[in-house]
Amino acid sequence: MTGTLINAQNFARLALSSVLLLTLLACPESEPPTVLRSVDSPEAGIRLTDLPEGFRLVSSDGGEIVLERKPELPPGTAVIAATEEQDSGVNLFKAVNDQKEDIESRPEGKFQGQTELGSHLGPAYLTRGRWSDNGAETEEMRLFALHPTGNRMVVITYTYAVSGDTKDRASQAMEILGFIEGLDAEPTEDEEEGAGEGAPA
Repeated sequence: MTGTLINAQNFARLALSSVLLLTLLACPESEPPTVLRSVDSPEAGIRLTDLPEGFRLVSSDGGEIVLERKPELPPGTAVIAATEEQDSGVNLFKAVNDQKEDIESRPEGKFQGQTELGSHLGPAYLTRGRWSDNGAETEEMRLFALHPTGNRMVVITYTYAVSGDTKDRASQAMEILGFIEGLDAEPTEDEEEGAGEGAPA
């Protein structure tokens, strides 16, 4: 009688263990929490409050924040910088004209035009141009916007190979601009926790 009771108890334990194991296997893996990764550039006086989707941080030294598309995505490099203080005032339209001349001075350079935009920093211009980089057709977008804290400009230069995805690239450039704020702005609690998490992989 005692042996029968022990065998019954062992069977019950085994059955319970099997049920627990099956329950754990049936549960989907939980997604890791998303960590905001703010990046500061003291020389440029700006903070990138998070890394835009599809980008990784390359560097944030020398007054520039350099991003590149993740390896599994079509290549592209975005450089975020700021001009020096301009005593005569910020002239976005002159910056557009200077960019036009620069593009047209490059091998087979063709300026594709500009678009005036509104942003959280105020008026902005998006330009686009193409040229031949050692035989490879290359496209460059530039976003010129007012600096959030001073009498200067924020300039985003986004360069990539021509591949028919210009509309998507423009959206990506605008997304980058949307994450820019002045460095004197107080970081949020999430940004403080995520500071430094954007180091190159």
